[in-house]
Amino acid sequence: MNQWLLTLLLRAITRLLPADRRDEYLRDWLAEYDAEPYPFLKALSFLPAAYHMRTPFEVRPEDVTRVHPLDRLLLAQGKFIWAFVAFTFVSLLLLLLAFGGWTPDSMTWLISAAMFLIYSGGLIRSGWGVDFPWLRMTRAGSFIQLILVLGSFTVIANEPPHWVGSGALLTIYTVWTWTAYWGVHRPLKKRGLLSR
Repeated sequence: MNQWLLTLLLRAITRLLPADRRDEYLRDWLAEYDAEPYPFLKALSFLPAAYHMRTPFEVRPEDVTRVHPLDRLLLAQGKFIWAFVAFTFVSLLLLLLAFGGWTPDSMTWLISAAMFLIYSGGLIRSGWGVDFPWLRMTRAGSFIQLILVLGSFTVIANEPPHWVGSGALLTIYTVWTWTAYWGVHRPLKKRGLLSR
C-alpha cells in the first residue's frame, strides 16, 4: 500500500517535468527508497527540484472567473481560527499575568500560539505573496495537495509525538487557507481535485 501511494505521489510530482523526462526521473527517484526510513518526506523533497525544472505554465485571461463560494468559506474559517487563537492567547496571557501561574507548559503554549498567529496572519493576509497556478489549476497539483491533507490525517491517526500532530494540523490549515486565498484574490476557472 505504501509503495503504491509513494509511486502515485512521485508520478504527480513528475507531472511538473517535461513529458520526455518524466519516466527517467520517476525510475531514478523510486530507486532511492530501499533504505529510506521516511520515504514520503523524501518524495516531497523532490518537489522544489521538479518545480524548477517544470514546463512553463501560463494563466490565460479567459481562465479568470468568479470566486467560488467554497473558497470564501475556507478563507473565512481561516480568519475565524486566527481570531479564536488570538482571543485565547490574550486571555491566557492576562490570566497568567494576574495570577502568576507560569509553568513550562503554559510558556510552551504561549510561544507556539504566538508563532502560529504570526505565521497564519501572514498567510491569510497575503497567501505568502506567491501563487503557484499549476498547483491549483491542474489535477496533478491538486493531487499533491490532497496527499498532503490526507497524509496529515494519517500522521495524526498513528499517535505520533505531540509536535508531529501539531505539524500535521498546521499542514491542513496551510493547504486550505493558501488555496482559498488565491481562489478569492485570483480566481481561476480550471480547478482540480482540491482546488474546486
